Amino acid sequence: HGVVLVAAASAEQAMQSCGEDGTRLVVVDLRVPGLDVADLVARVRSAKPQAAIVACGPHVHTQSLAAATAAGCDAVFTRGEFERRIDGLFATLTGPGASEDAARP
Repeated sequence: HGVVLVAAASAEQAMQSCGEDGTRLVVVDLRVPGLDVADLVARVRSAKPQAAIVACGPHVHTQSLAAATAAGCDAVFTRGEFERRIDGLFATLTGPGASEDAARP
């Protein structure tokens, strides 16, 4: 799809990457140790209000999935659901007529 992916091992690294122009989608892996998803979502919204935020985690981590929803993520998926939808998310970002608002899942 021609997207540039940047992996981050921590919320701090993610925020440094979000400081760059062009961030349209932030994917949060809810398995990251010590992650404060509410803090990360608030920080991303402040730095890149146009970026969509998608969180994913194992289906058995119901508390983490619920916390991501409560934090205001645009979409929250189980890992399997995310893997099935990632192609569509990228297509939304890069397809004909894609706009900043089209990044929202």
